Amino acid sequence: KNYDLDLVRRVLRCAFQMSEKNLGAIFIVGNADAILEHSDASEISHFAAIVSAEMEQLSDQELINFAKQDGATVIDVQGQFRGCMVLLRPDADTQAEIGPGKGARHSSAAKMSAEAQCLAITVSHDGPITIYDSGRRVLSL
Repeated sequence: KNYDLDLVRRVLRCAFQMSEKNLGAIFIVGNADAILEHSDASEISHFAAIVSAEMEQLSDQELINFAKQDGATVIDVQGQFRGCMVLLRPDADTQAEIGPGKGARHSSAAKMSAEAQCLAITVSHDGPITIYDSGRRVLSL
């Protein structure tokens, strides 16, 4: 799907670090414009908002600090960090393969993955990591 393998590896590295610390997160990688169109902007001050930054400019710890906040971290396929604390608002009728025992974080990530045909990497507070691609659960760790 034209995902930059180095970018996906980096996001997964951060996800594993977060999992080890019992920090929950949603990373969304894909068509950021479509994702943000179906989401609410974060409630933080516009002075603190990041509109776009090269992922290469952010350390892993900075990315983790953004991702551990409530909401999703959105990264486009070109490697641009497009926002954090993004409140995903997929349509309730969107069909996605969420998996048994998964909560709101997984549901919103899987459905947004289906709607925007993108990759969603979720980290549960209790450790497991689930990856969704275009609404399909492709890996649970």
